[in-house]
Amino acid sequence: MKIAITGSTGLIGSYLREYFHKSGHQVSVISDHKEWFGKDSHISWDLKNNYIDVAALEGHDVIIHLAGANISAQSWSDSYKKKILGSRINSTKLLLKTIQKMDRRPKIFFCASAVGFYGNCDPREIVNENSSVGYGFLSQVCHEWENACADLVLYGVRLVHLRFGMVLSKKGGALTKMLPPFYFCLGGKLGSGRQKMSWIALNEIPRIIDFIITNDDISGPVNVVTPNPVTNWQFTKILGSVIHRPTILPVPAAVVRFLFGQMGQSLLLDGAHVVPEALIKQGYKFAYPDLKEALQKVIKT
Repeated sequence: MKIAITGSTGLIGSYLREYFHKSGHQVSVISDHKEWFGKDSHISWDLKNNYIDVAALEGHDVIIHLAGANISAQSWSDSYKKKILGSRINSTKLLLKTIQKMDRRPKIFFCASAVGFYGNCDPREIVNENSSVGYGFLSQVCHEWENACADLVLYGVRLVHLRFGMVLSKKGGALTKMLPPFYFCLGGKLGSGRQKMSWIALNEIPRIIDFIITNDDISGPVNVVTPNPVTNWQFTKILGSVIHRPTILPVPAAVVRFLFGQMGQSLLLDGAHVVPEALIKQGYKFAYPDLKEALQKVIKT
């Protein structure tokens, strides 16, 4: 297959490139770099000028759209919130318009999203792909991002929204920010510790995407999480046990809000018990369903 990826230098994109190369597929990188140094083909785009090399994109079987400003790179000022939303909506609309013009459209289009779609939910409530959109900035971003490419189905393209949970990896993401204080025995629950954390190991993600590609019955939203979410308190205890450190220093919710503002509330104190019902119904078998085993694997590699 020919697979094109946006956001290919990010945590998930980099891992997908390597995985699909090893699987014998042809991978193309969609980026604004004038030159791409590596084994991938390069497809140029320029979001400021609403341009993409249509001829180079023609003939790709799969497009995986991950590009967007990092939601945890800095505090959520009004200007950065506009960047977070705009970078996702504008790039998605450009891809939509481009695919509409193509003679050989992709068979499947993956658009990244997140379990933030559901907002902050009661820990006792079980959330699946049919659950309603939540409230707050992250829910708005996910909802508008998914809507931006909804018309692709009118052109015969199978559309899948990848609603990612917290991605576990030592190469980037939330875990890399958590580990240093934990190693210095400064780890502890955040706020009440009751908020649910729906997670996925990075090395599970390519297997899931591969499974979806080969299973034509899967379309629409897919929760990319394990079937076993945990509370923040449980996550804290398990991570501490894996790295053999105590977890006795809780961080009050007021401190999280003071240090990180709205971003801290949304990313650290809010949560939802999200289950991957779409994958389970189609018989997907998780390689890393258990948090302790997943963390042991991630931290050792």
